[in-house]
Amino acid sequence: DRIIALDLLRGAFLITIFINHIAWSPTLYDFITGQSHLFASAAEGFFAISGILVGYIYGPRVLHKTKDTFIKLWKRAGWLYLLSVSFTALYSFITLFLPPDTVRSQFLHPSFMEFLVQTLTLQFNYGWADFLSRYALFMAFAPLALWLIAKGKAWLLALISIAIWGFLGATPLNSFTAWQIIFYLAVIIGYYLPTIEKAVTTLPRITKQRAVVTLFVFSGVTFASSVVLTVLLPMIAGEFGNKLPAGVYSFITTLIDIRTQLDITVFDRDTMAIGRLVIGTIWFTTLYILFRRYEIKIDEKTKGSLLLLGTNSLYVY
Repeated sequence: DRIIALDLLRGAFLITIFINHIAWSPTLYDFITGQSHLFASAAEGFFAISGILVGYIYGPRVLHKTKDTFIKLWKRAGWLYLLSVSFTALYSFITLFLPPDTVRSQFLHPSFMEFLVQTLTLQFNYGWADFLSRYALFMAFAPLALWLIAKGKAWLLALISIAIWGFLGATPLNSFTAWQIIFYLAVIIGYYLPTIEKAVTTLPRITKQRAVVTLFVFSGVTFASSVVLTVLLPMIAGEFGNKLPAGVYSFITTLIDIRTQLDITVFDRDTMAIGRLVIGTIWFTTLYILFRRYEIKIDEKTKGSLLLLGTNSLYVY
C-alpha cells in the first residue's frame, strides 16, 4: 500500500528546499527553514525518503522479479544521469553569455574536452543538477543493495555504506561518498518498514506514549536551539549590534562562533558529520510519526498540494 505520509513529507521538503534557494532574506520562513543552515536540512530528508521508497517498493520484488526490478532501477538511474548531464550542459552554455566577472564564470573549463569528460563522468555538476548526479549513481547500485537485503545481508550493506562514509566521506568525492550513507541505510529501513511499524503497534501503550513524548520534546528543543543559533542571534547581532551593551553583544557573538565551529565539525553538511546524521534521523523520525498519524488531515488541509508535489517530486525538482 502507498504510504501517503512519505509523499506528504517529500512535498514539504521540496517546498522547504525551494524557499531556501530563493534569494529573499530575512523572512519569517527563516525561522522554519533556517536558510538550510540548521543542524539538519530538508535535503537529507529528501534523500532519505527516496531510499525508503526504493526499499519499500522494490524490496519485496527483487527476488521474485529480479531481472525486471534491476532493469527498472537501472532505467531510472539512466534517466537521472541524462537529466544531470543535460542540465549541467545547459547551465554551462548560459554561463558563456555572462559577464567575465560573474561569479558563475569561475566554473568555465579551459577546454571543451575537459568539460565533456568531467561532465559525463559526473565529476562536474552545475547548479542544482548535483542532486540528480547523486541520485543517478545511488540508483545504479540500488539493485545490488536490494539483493543483499533480500538475501538477509542487510548488515553487509550497512557495513559497506558506513565504511565508505567513514573512510571516504571527507574526500573530494564526498558529494557521493558522504551522502550515500543516507540513501542506502534508508533503503534498509524501507525494506523493513512494514515490520518496524507492526512491531511498534505491539508495544504497550504507555511505552509508546513515553517514547513519542521524549522524541517530540528532544526534537523541539534541538530544533529551537538550532533556529536561535542559526537565525535569531545572527539577526540580532547584525541589526541591533550597535545598540546592545558590550557584554551582551560579546556573549551573542561567542555563541555565533560556537555555532560556526559546530557547523564545520559535528554538523558539517559536506562530509555528513555524525551529529548531522543523528539529529537528522531524530527529526525525520519525529516528522514521520506526525505525518503518519495525521496524513489524511494534512492532505485535506493542504488541499492535496503537498501530495501532488511529493508524488511528482523528480519533475517538480
